[in-house]
Amino acid sequence: MKPEIKIIFENEDFLVIDKPYGLVVNRSESQKDKTLQDWLEERYDFKNTSTSVLNDSEYENEFLSRSGIVHRLDKETSGVLLCAKNERSFIFFQNKFKTREVSKKYIAITYGKVLDDRFEIDAPIKRDPRNRFKYAVVRDGKEAQTFFEKVKDFEIEDKKFSVIYCYPRTGRTHQIRVHLAANMTPVVSDLIYSTKSELEISQNLGFNRLMLHSYELKFSGLNNEDYTFSSEPPEDFQKYL
Repeated sequence: MKPEIKIIFENEDFLVIDKPYGLVVNRSESQKDKTLQDWLEERYDFKNTSTSVLNDSEYENEFLSRSGIVHRLDKETSGVLLCAKNERSFIFFQNKFKTREVSKKYIAITYGKVLDDRFEIDAPIKRDPRNRFKYAVVRDGKEAQTFFEKVKDFEIEDKKFSVIYCYPRTGRTHQIRVHLAANMTPVVSDLIYSTKSELEISQNLGFNRLMLHSYELKFSGLNNEDYTFSSEPPEDFQKYL
């Protein structure tokens, strides 16, 4: 069964989708399953909307090669994702993300009880020198800041968990996952950053996906309109909230 992609909002410049868990965003040579890029290209003619607004082929090539996808979500992460429908809006929104003018809110479930109601992790991230398939907090990495707010704690069979909101201020690869793992409270069912014993716990308790969801995006549009788009976590997530 193919995951269903829901359009939350659409106008002539951009669309906001509710990305399902398990859908790969970007196409690659190693990726055999259908991606979000494939889905977008079936619906929109990006070549005829590319206008070289800055007379710069680099922007045009990136807009076309990414099929208008402005930012990324991991395959295992669900929720709100922004896509541009033309080169002008693609450049505009890319700059919004680069200048940190887009507010991002995620919801996560973590192993263990998060001790503080509110806290910030300001720790640089780069590819893990000991494992090229992972990222890690490394002294000479790129700056990365995430603010966290605890929603609740709960227990299942004497195992402690927390539900938290996550507000990444930068956009590093796996940022929330790496920061929470460094805090010794990794995201539940994180196949990369959880320990074997934690994964056994989640499997035994019936967690069948990475418990991380892109909950909300806030930004201003090309004509200075203020937008807020949200996606309620899916049912397999909701039952723990």
